[in-house]
Amino acid sequence: MRRRARAAAAVLALGLALAPAAGRASPGGDGPGANVPGAGAPAPFGAAAAPGAAGMAPSPGSPAAGAPGSAPGAAGAPPLRAPRERVEYHVRQADELAAHFDEVRQRDCPHFATPDEWRAYLDGEVDRLVLLVAHLEQAWVEAKKTGDDDVRRTAKAPRRRLAEARPLLEKFEACARDNGDALAPLPLWARIQREVPRRQAEIALPE
Repeated sequence: MRRRARAAAAVLALGLALAPAAGRASPGGDGPGANVPGAGAPAPFGAAAAPGAAGMAPSPGSPAAGAPGSAPGAAGAPPLRAPRERVEYHVRQADELAAHFDEVRQRDCPHFATPDEWRAYLDGEVDRLVLLVAHLEQAWVEAKKTGDDDVRRTAKAPRRRLAEARPLLEKFEACARDNGDALAPLPLWARIQREVPRRQAEIALPE
């Protein structure tokens, strides 16, 4: 029940952060949704472009096609038993995805020949963002199994990246306009939140 309340509070905080009048950072909390997109100068968070984007390097494809941590059940991941190893695995996956989004934010918007191509690109990026949040959440789930404060700090520190989601979503909104489409950041973030639990179950390491 407590977890549901935190999740609801996170979505509400995100709504306030993405509203036009937003100009304040959201409060912290236990789950990764606590540091939702808000105001302030963001740290790097970007990505590579999708195939077919004018003037952009090819993207490695959607997470389902081989992005970090994408295999259901974390297939191919080494067997990890110690809480620190399990936390560090998810943090590494999240860091790789965050580096991808660093490039996305810094590059010009890709341009596509058709709306369908643009939407396919956007779906791939949203998939990656869902995967990033899922790894951050799962790192915290693993950290809570131990009383080691250092392990817990390792899991919590990367969640500051969620504050960088707002400028990333705004970048996608601007790129949608460039490609003759419309995109609202708040509904997009709600979609991401809905998809995280399923993705989290897929990337959880076996016991």
